[in-house]
Amino acid sequence: MDNPVEGTDSPVNKTGWKKVDPTTDIHYYPEIRNSKVWLFRLELQLDSSLINKPLSLVMTQKGASEVYLNGKLIARYGKVSSDPSQLLTHDPKNRPVTFHFTGTTHQVIEIRYVLGKNTPYFSSKSFEGNGIFLLKVQKPENSYQAYVKPLVSLVAIWSIQTGIYLLLTIIHLFFFIYYPERKVNLYFSIFTFSYAITFILVGYDGFIHSMTMQFIADLLFAIAALTADILIILSIYKLFDLPVDNYLRSIVIICGLGMPFYLVSYEYGGSGILIGFILSCFGAIRAGILALRRKKTGGAEVLWGEIFSLIFFILAIVSLSISDSKHSFSYYLAGQICYALAFLCPPAFISILLAREFAQNNITLKNRLIEVESLSKRSIAQELEKQEILARQNITLEQQVQERTSSLSQTLKELKETQNHLIHSEKMASLGELTAGIAHEIQNPLNFVNNFSDLNAELIEELSHDIEKKDPEQIKTVLKDIEENERKITHHGKRAGAIVKSMLQHSQVNIGKKELTDINALVEEYLKLSYPGFRNRDENFNAVIETKYDPDAGKIPIVAADIGRVLVNLFNNAFYATREKKSRMPENFEPVVSVVTKKIGTGVEISIRDNGSGIPQKLHDKIFQPFFTTKPTGQGIGLGLSMSYDIIKAHRGVIRLHTSEGEYAEFTISIPAE
Repeated sequence: MDNPVEGTDSPVNKTGWKKVDPTTDIHYYPEIRNSKVWLFRLELQLDSSLINKPLSLVMTQKGASEVYLNGKLIARYGKVSSDPSQLLTHDPKNRPVTFHFTGTTHQVIEIRYVLGKNTPYFSSKSFEGNGIFLLKVQKPENSYQAYVKPLVSLVAIWSIQTGIYLLLTIIHLFFFIYYPERKVNLYFSIFTFSYAITFILVGYDGFIHSMTMQFIADLLFAIAALTADILIILSIYKLFDLPVDNYLRSIVIICGLGMPFYLVSYEYGGSGILIGFILSCFGAIRAGILALRRKKTGGAEVLWGEIFSLIFFILAIVSLSISDSKHSFSYYLAGQICYALAFLCPPAFISILLAREFAQNNITLKNRLIEVESLSKRSIAQELEKQEILARQNITLEQQVQERTSSLSQTLKELKETQNHLIHSEKMASLGELTAGIAHEIQNPLNFVNNFSDLNAELIEELSHDIEKKDPEQIKTVLKDIEENERKITHHGKRAGAIVKSMLQHSQVNIGKKELTDINALVEEYLKLSYPGFRNRDENFNAVIETKYDPDAGKIPIVAADIGRVLVNLFNNAFYATREKKSRMPENFEPVVSVVTKKIGTGVEISIRDNGSGIPQKLHDKIFQPFFTTKPTGQGIGLGLSMSYDIIKAHRGVIRLHTSEGEYAEFTISIPAE
């Protein structure tokens, strides 16, 4: 070996030669790693039978080279240059080049060689080592044996294995998509995908000639292999629901450190991959034993899968070692097959286990479905029997409902006729009596009867649907509601008849048209009508009435009769509250009702406050509900405040309550000016 002058075709007769073995790892020749062009020279004394016979030159290397035979260039691999920017490294990987020995039996082979200083491949020692180069001269048939057959066999084996891993990846990924609670399928699909990447890189290593690409491929191989080692353990732990322990943590840490260690350590970087594989095998065996001890289904399959994996791995090492020593293709092929089976056994056994688990779940589900179908048929038969009984009862109930509905309709018709007659005949009786009293005292019971009649109509319609649905419980509930409503309609129908006969007060017809109305005048008018009317019903009642009218309140568009009804309701409630408190405290209490108007923006606000007993906090949310009242039976049906709420809402206003139990109650009406 010598360092020749750059640019010479075939330097010869150089002095200072050094004897070297070019197959020795580059690590032990630091002087070669300086990007200089080196010359290697080999002199051969041949047998005359080899002269003018076709031969093959095969070579592997880690740099760029030019091969000369007796000063004539016969092969060039890459681009030889001492300029790193011009250098192009290339590994032919035993690709044969045909040539002939000519002339005498004395032959000289010279190799101009350069190793890239910045070639990243040499930051780590590969499994085969980083030799300077390996040059062989052999017969063409031996070249085929050494290059084509191993390459084709390796690609075929790894392609089949990669296809199996990708198929397992897709299958278990779909298992996870359709059953995400079983996350072991996700871990396992990622594991098999990592193995697929690993064997893609291994299988097509023979087609990668660039040193940089070779380094990247080896690095990806290390990452994928160590990732697969971690995921196979995680999958097994998840499969058997084993708790995370220190052994699992150790495997994850060691495999994780193995990736950067592959780059940092030149001598032993590749050992991290082997250690990770061995640790994952023993970890899986340990997990299988733990599963067997805990009587987990599938522990034996995992255990045998890992045992077979180790057996095939040992056989692969032995076969490949024999192949290297004897140059036997048969042992090489057997070693590669055993190597593939070593990696295929664990996922194959686990896939069988998961498939069996899936099949057992399907069988269990099928049996449960059969049980459900049997119970359903039994329930349907019982339901049909109940429906037949209910159908007969429904016919009877429908006849009763129709009879009672007809009676109620006739009663409602008579009540409405009576109401219309009273409104027409009594509205001219006396202008000094309270107009809104008729609507409050007559319309309330009629509304009650109408509402419950409407509810019965809806319940009857609902009953028809329930009969069609054949729901006995709901039919009973609806019939009970109809019966209850019938009693209420009868009671309040009679009450309405009594009110109609006894009420002799003035009423006005409301056409619902808004007109500009003086709020202060309206409040004063209905206050003057309400107080005397209330005193007419109780001559002993007296109250102090305090008024404070805002002169700026002015006029706003309202339906005066409707707002009047609201005011009458609130006035009457205030007088009633103070009267009831006076009855409990005859000596120490004086009823006071205060009325205040106030201009708010473009609208007005009306406040009516009494010093009665107030309203309990628990009743605040109910006072505006229809038919809710705190008055004794016969003194109110609970439609006054509900009607008032609807009227104020129709005027786009709000009505609020402020009260303190035992002290006062104040209703505030806010009406905007449209």
